[in-house]
Amino acid sequence: MQDASRIEVTRLLAEFAAGIDFENLPEEVRKRSRLFVLDGISVMLAAVDFAARDDDHCLKHYLDAAAPPGPATIVGMKRKTTPMMASFANGLLSEVLDYQDSNLAAKLHPGTANIPATLAVSETSACRGRELLAAVVAGYEVACRLGMATQPAHWYSGFQATGTYNTCGAATAAGRLLGFGIEDMVAALSIAGFVLPISHGDNIFKGHSAKPIHGGQSATSGVSAAYLAHAGYRSGPLEGEAPRYHAPLRILGTDDPNLEEAVRGIGTIWHSLEVGFKPFPIGHLNIGPVEICLDLMAERPIEVSRIESVKVRTFHDAWKFTGQKYTSIESNYVDSHLSLPFTVAATLIDGEMTLRQLARTRLIDSALHDLASRVTVVPVEEMSQLFPHEWPVEVEIRLKDGEVRNKRIDQVMWSPRRPPTWEAVAGKFLSSATPVIGEERALRAIEFVAGIDDKPSVVPLLDLVAG
Repeated sequence: MQDASRIEVTRLLAEFAAGIDFENLPEEVRKRSRLFVLDGISVMLAAVDFAARDDDHCLKHYLDAAAPPGPATIVGMKRKTTPMMASFANGLLSEVLDYQDSNLAAKLHPGTANIPATLAVSETSACRGRELLAAVVAGYEVACRLGMATQPAHWYSGFQATGTYNTCGAATAAGRLLGFGIEDMVAALSIAGFVLPISHGDNIFKGHSAKPIHGGQSATSGVSAAYLAHAGYRSGPLEGEAPRYHAPLRILGTDDPNLEEAVRGIGTIWHSLEVGFKPFPIGHLNIGPVEICLDLMAERPIEVSRIESVKVRTFHDAWKFTGQKYTSIESNYVDSHLSLPFTVAATLIDGEMTLRQLARTRLIDSALHDLASRVTVVPVEEMSQLFPHEWPVEVEIRLKDGEVRNKRIDQVMWSPRRPPTWEAVAGKFLSSATPVIGEERALRAIEFVAGIDDKPSVVPLLDLVAG
């Protein structure tokens, strides 16, 4: 077996990323890359709509102060700025609603940084559609592989890979569009490891409004790393150098990363196929319980006043990170979309889980939080053993007259083994985009992405979704 300390992770990932040929990718990977682009833009547009409805102008105020005019589009905001600032804004929008894609094994949201970085650089690099898709795949694979090498220690130590190693994915994607060969790609990845944000869990799980920023910061830091490499800067590798090995893969939560996992099956195992999508704007660990509640109500209506208690049995991570998070009328939307009890209660009361349930005007309803207080979440070892290849969950609703309604699922909707159809993601895009850009432009954008690999430029797509 190869000495792990001698595995040149950075170089091997760079060789792989620089050498990807879209035509030679597996058909399913090519299909998913189109879904990543369509879904990623829909999430940004939904965030613009949500901010407008919720009277949230923080991003606009920040851009007024910090974003000069430039050639790159900020989705949905009728605004162009530099590629780095567009990457920041679109990355932040990608994290507002927790509506983004996820690789739960790598514990990150790859689209959050990779789609914004790719879109921004594509507008200034004469990028063809298939080149954009190849860049997206390269970025997703690199980010996910670095996550696989360091999880779960990175997560349990308090770091958020969406903000840390996603930077390396964004640098990879940007480097592809800048025409990088292997040496420039090595430099981009290495520099990304030097400038990545130290994204930490408290700002994600404690309800702070800064939560979405780590999406923007990883995107813009990745683009910056690519430009720095293009300018000639060089850096030490992600795996570190003897004798200290003071580099990201060894100091951010673990001094013993699984470097073999970062490169295992490279070019044959596609971690982008392990990415799940979200049908609801909530934490991925909460999707299954909401799906079950909707299914039970569709089978037979449930009168909320008759509910005595709700018990959710699920895997350990869902219990630990969202299952013990309770809300009150003082909670904001970040608290709420990451709370399993809240999302279950809101679904049972409103019969849906949409942007409406996260609005300020809805969160002040004490009935939501009262029912949420009667939702208990229990970790089940057998379910934990199945995760992350399966996402098992069982919901038991106990009514005051003694009736019990319950259901279990192991593969939740839009998870990697129950992926959404193109039509389903297009429906999400249409509902997210129409309030911001209008139905006609939304339909044209869907049609454009469906055939994007044959397009000579992606600029017309950015024009459609600009706002």
